[in-house]
Parts: sequence; structure tokens; C-alpha cells
Amino acid sequence: MFESGESARAEGPQHWHGRRFARMANAERTSLSQKATKTGSFAASEKRNKSYGRQSAGGTGSSVPRFRRKRSDQEDRKARSAATLVTGDTVQEAPGRAYLAFEESVAIRRIARRGAPQHWSRETQCRRHWVERTSKGITMSNPTTLTKKDFASDQEVRWCPGCGDYAILSAIQKTMPELGLPKEDIVFVSGIGCSSRFPYYMNTYGFHTIHGRAPAVASGLKLMRPELSVWMITGDGDALSIGGNHLIHILRRNLDINILLFNNQIYGLTKGQYSPTSKEGTVAKSTPEGSLDHPFSALSLAIGAGATFAARVHDKDMKMMTDVFKAAYEHKGTSFIEIYQNCVIFNDGVFDESVSKDTRDEHTVYLQDRQPMLFGKEKDKGLLLEGYQARVVPAEDATDAVTIHDATREDPSFAFALAQLDRPHFPVPMGILRQVERPVYEELVQHQVDSVVQKKGKGDLEALIHSGDTWMIEN
Repeated sequence: MFESGESARAEGPQHWHGRRFARMANAERTSLSQKATKTGSFAASEKRNKSYGRQSAGGTGSSVPRFRRKRSDQEDRKARSAATLVTGDTVQEAPGRAYLAFEESVAIRRIARRGAPQHWSRETQCRRHWVERTSKGITMSNPTTLTKKDFASDQEVRWCPGCGDYAILSAIQKTMPELGLPKEDIVFVSGIGCSSRFPYYMNTYGFHTIHGRAPAVASGLKLMRPELSVWMITGDGDALSIGGNHLIHILRRNLDINILLFNNQIYGLTKGQYSPTSKEGTVAKSTPEGSLDHPFSALSLAIGAGATFAARVHDKDMKMMTDVFKAAYEHKGTSFIEIYQNCVIFNDGVFDESVSKDTRDEHTVYLQDRQPMLFGKEKDKGLLLEGYQARVVPAEDATDAVTIHDATREDPSFAFALAQLDRPHFPVPMGILRQVERPVYEELVQHQVDSVVQKKGKGDLEALIHSGDTWMIEN
């Protein structure tokens, strides 16, 4: 239904648009009902690729053409008759029904489930259960041998030189092998913005969706394929402006999804307008006299919406990023991570006080669970919270009752108070602010469905359509 770098095409992953996914889903349902594999052409000719400035095999672009042309009868026959699976330079027999649809030098492949095409329903088994790993030439990637390079696609990474996104991408690619998952069990879903190019650069499954709607697509995917590890990539504009409504609902539902919000306090892709997280007084193209809006605190919003895991990192600390990413994966529920990301073109240096080596010790408090909240080069200052009102005090005056960080407090007020701290009066908290347990949404949904089926039996859609009062309109 969506493709990865190795199972989709030999050259690297193609990430399909949401509408293309919908077309594929409809084709799958048709295929299932007719008990025949139907194929469609999802590759454009190399000539057309070049004319649109997009990448084909051996090309240098980074985008995928988002159009679909009708395939010729000859191509239809060729695709339907294909009974082999091409893997690298070898041709192997495919178990069950599989097809190979290709045009010129671009190939797109999908393996159908034995006996029926893969389709989007909870009855769909995890690929690790239906792919025969040791026979018939089809195996999933071996998670014990994967390295950082295995998660890097062949796509040209196209961010501005010096952009903080490069460091975040590197941290994610470094983290993935440590999760012990095959690449085929990992999905990256993004919205619109500079950060949302992310799925193109990961050699995993991926969706590049539409502005602000990544939470909706990620939610649907997790509900239908709960065994997958779903990572959502978004930015401060994509998530907190047009996507704000979707974001708060994915957080309150607590699906087991990891959300990475790249916060550069500016709209970068649209060339430098102020964003929902821009500081008051920000001079940008859309606010030449300075912004009057009071900014969102991304972490405060997430905690207020019920996030069970809330953390903050920055793009200059590789170790902190990888540690927090792994903790987010291990957390069962929605994990929300705000990443301070520097935009070198439109908002360069906006986080320097908190992240640069010269000043960060004095302006950042690194949170460690069950440890005092101390900061300063000599760790000579501490945060004292009295009734969730913060004060900076000498470290020797800090009392254990209020300055020992505890991310597992059920009451979100403590984490919310920490999320409100900011320069210039307080150090910026970095690390995990909140980590609590709550039932995950997809398991609750499945339990409810199972309960109804047990009481009433499996439903019959055709019987439902023809039940009750029906009528026919005739000319």
C-alpha cells in the first residue's frame, strides 16, 4: 500500500501522496472482491520525469511526480503476467501472487499477501508473520545487522547548507538500528514544510501528506496497522497553525505514535514569515514592524492536551537526541518531542543562548529523572518550585521536595510549570518533562470491536445496506 526503499524500487524509496494512497486502497478492495490481482502504473516515464525536473532512475532530483497516466494494454499484460520478484540484480520466484509493474528504467514493486492482495484492515497480519523469511527468496531486513547507512535513502538531501534538519536526520538514522526493528515495520509520516521532506530521506515506509493533516494520516495508519512503529514529522507552522486541531486530538487520544516537532520559530519553506512560536517583536516578511502575537509554547500545548510523554531537545546535542528518541519509542502512548532547530536563512541563532557551547550551561537546565534540577557551569544554581511557581536559588538552598525532577508525576501541573520556563528569567528545560502511562487508543478500539463482534457476531455490510426501508429511483 505504501512503499519502502527496498520493496518499492531498487534505487530507493518513493513516498506517495495521500491521494495516491487512497487510489491504491480502492484498487486493493476491488482486487480482493474479484479475487484477481489488479495492477496500476505508478511510475512516469523518464522523459516526463526530466521535463518536470523530478528524479527518475539515475536522476538527481528529490521529488516524485504526483501524476498518474493510463497504462497501455501491452503494459497491463506485462504486469499481470509477471510472476517473479526482482530483488537487486537477481530474479526470484515469489510466493503467492505478486506482480512487477515497470516502465523504462523505473520499477515499482509490491508483494501481495498469499491468496489475497494486501489491504487496509485490522485483519491484515503484520508482514513479519506472512512473509516467509527463510524460503522462496523473500525475506524482511534483518534488524540485527542493520546500520545507520541502511536507513539512508538514495535521495539527494535538499535542505539549506547548515540547516539543523541535517543533524536531526542523522540522529534518527543513528537511532533506528538500535530499536531492533526491520525497516519494513517503520513508517515516517509528515505534513508540509522544510521538516516534512524527512520521509524522502529515510529508507523506510513513508507518507508525505498535506498541510497540518499528518496526525490524521498517522492515526488511521496506527489504528489499522498497530504493529508498525509510526513516527510523525512536523514543524511549528504545520503542527501549531493549520494543524493545531489535529495535533491536540492525537495527543488526547494517546495513540502509540512518536511526534517530532521541529521548532525554528519561523516559516522557512514559504520564505520567512513569523510562526505560532515566534517571539513577540519578531521582525519578518509578514511582520515588518514586529510581531504582536503572543507565541505558543509547544510543550505547554502538548501537556495541556494530555500528552503522556513530553520532551525537548536541540539539534546540536546528538547524544540527547538519540537518548530521547529511544525513550520515546519505548514509551507506550503518544510521545511528543519538541526539537529546537536552527533556520540559518530566516531565523539564524534564535536559540543560541540555550544551545551554544559558550552560554548553554547558564541558560539551560538538563532534566534527569530523580535528580536535582541544577544548572550553571559549576552547577551552583537550582530551580525551586513552590506551588508550581519557579525561582532560581543557590544550589545549596534547594530542597529535595521541589527540585528533584520526577517525570512520572500523574499531575501534569509540574511538567506544565517546567514547560513555561524560558529565557531571559529562567533556564530552558531540556530532556523529558513528562512520562506517564495511560491506555493507548488503538488497543481500546480493538477491545471495543472485539466485544461487539463477540456479542453480535461479524457484521454483513450487504445485509446492512438492504435492511430497513429501501427504495429504488427509476427514470
